Amino acid sequence: MTQFLQDLGVLEYSNLIRQVQAQPETEYVFRHALMQETAYKSLLRSERADLHRRVGLALEELYGQGQDDLAPLLAHHFEEAGQAAKAADYYETSGEHARDRYANQEALEFYGRALAMAEQIGDRWRIPALHRARGQIREILGDFDGSRREHEAALEVAEELGDNRAVWQAYQDLGMLWSSKDYQRTQAYYDQALKLARAMDEPTILAHTLNLIGNLEVNVSLPLVSEARHQEALDIFKSLGDERGLAETMDYLGMTYLLAGKGKEGHKYNRDAARLFLKQGDELRLASTLSVSALRGANLQTMHLANAEESYRIGFQDGIQAARLADNIGWRSGSSFARFTMAAALGIGGRFGEALQSAREAIQIAEEIGHEQWAAAGKCMLGGILVEMLEPEEAIAPLKDAAELADRSNSQHWRNTVSGYLATAWVELKELDLAQELLESHWQEADGPRSLSEGKLWMGKVRLNLARGDLEAALKLIQVIVDSAPGYQPGHPIPRLGWIQGLCFSRLGLHLQAEVILLESLEISQKQETDSTTWRLHGALASVRRHLGQMEEAQLSLQSAEEIVDQMGQTIRDPKLEHVFRRRAAKRLGSEIAQ
Repeated sequence: MTQFLQDLGVLEYSNLIRQVQAQPETEYVFRHALMQETAYKSLLRSERADLHRRVGLALEELYGQGQDDLAPLLAHHFEEAGQAAKAADYYETSGEHARDRYANQEALEFYGRALAMAEQIGDRWRIPALHRARGQIREILGDFDGSRREHEAALEVAEELGDNRAVWQAYQDLGMLWSSKDYQRTQAYYDQALKLARAMDEPTILAHTLNLIGNLEVNVSLPLVSEARHQEALDIFKSLGDERGLAETMDYLGMTYLLAGKGKEGHKYNRDAARLFLKQGDELRLASTLSVSALRGANLQTMHLANAEESYRIGFQDGIQAARLADNIGWRSGSSFARFTMAAALGIGGRFGEALQSAREAIQIAEEIGHEQWAAAGKCMLGGILVEMLEPEEAIAPLKDAAELADRSNSQHWRNTVSGYLATAWVELKELDLAQELLESHWQEADGPRSLSEGKLWMGKVRLNLARGDLEAALKLIQVIVDSAPGYQPGHPIPRLGWIQGLCFSRLGLHLQAEVILLESLEISQKQETDSTTWRLHGALASVRRHLGQMEEAQLSLQSAEEIVDQMGQTIRDPKLEHVFRRRAAKRLGSEIAQ
């Protein structure tokens, strides 16, 4: 040791190295990188390998349990020492640590080095898991093709090895990946995964597969068809005491009930899932469940349902939190989805400028990463907001784009949802035949809307009947929607439906009946702070009260409508859109009063 310290002193005196710290451990560095490189290259390759090996072993001995923090350094030393097996272990550990802190590019590089080491020594049994890890990181980064290649490589090696668990995992991962573009491909992979899961007779694997197939069925058929799948998975995970599995299943059930139009019931599952994801430190899943939770209350997607009588802002806050989490961890598809939910809440709240921005950001992110489902969602919401702003001609293009994407991805949910918004836009443009043709092409006879997306079609048909003056038919449809709305209570109308009912009653000469439904709807709409509905209710009330000879009350209702229109107009950042909205809203208020 004495000789070693003397040698260090000579090197320091010669200005080749310098001391950077004395405590808690003495540390020296070369003064220049070129000096270090020259000294390193002067060693024989065998000498360098031996030194790397000795340093690696010394670090392992010195740091014991804390050596995981040094995993990248240890991986480097053992790779240079020619000990590929140990290097692979430490590179994989480094990748896991980088992944857990969402340092995605770092994780990708570390897993890549682990993969190279495994291939070098012929350790093929660990290769599928390493390809999968890289595939997951690439998916988070929005690299669809890169992720697909990794998962396909994992599948190929797993099949060669006869590793059924890894084969099942690859089927599941590829199915999930393709759900962003094509549900038919997703179905094919999930069918293979389910067949294998049943043959393997492993409850955990079966439960995960049931959840994925249930989530697929939510999008391609009726949501509650998938409920049985998720409930079976929930029972399995409960019997196993598997908290991660329980959280996953509750998350899926939250989405299932939301798309079934049962947002209140779904929110209970979302809340429990969020609690477990928070406990587990799973920020990606937490962001996902918060995005779904953001749609539980009043918003453009659920305005035909009996939402909680609370401000839309409560759900909106979940959307903000989801977007922040997704942005922080670099999960781009999650960032797009969260902004879609934010746009839906902002739109019903009358904060049109922010709503348009959120929808456009959702579209931009989705298009950059090639996520066609969220691109369809963003364009659908952009069109819905423009319809809400009385700009139906501007809404047609994004809604047609969304319809094409929905058809391409084979998503029944988005086909119905987009068609409902597009039919309403055609009605606003007085293209009633186009609206009817569109609705008939997607209509399925039923006792009432059986899902959130079918509710959009029914709303489109209500608006079509109202525009054609078939008021009795419009009222009958509304009653069916109300009767089928989960959680509906008499005396607590659904504000947007109450507005249309009020218009129908008034035009039928039933002004007292119209006043009652409009006042009840207004009370709830004000609690929800849904300005985009509230101004319409005030406008309809002004007309009804004039017919009832309540001129002072009518004027107050009109003033309230005009004040809200002014507030909403101030949120629109595009001067042209703001001008058109103000002009058309004023015209609409005037025509309602004239009637």
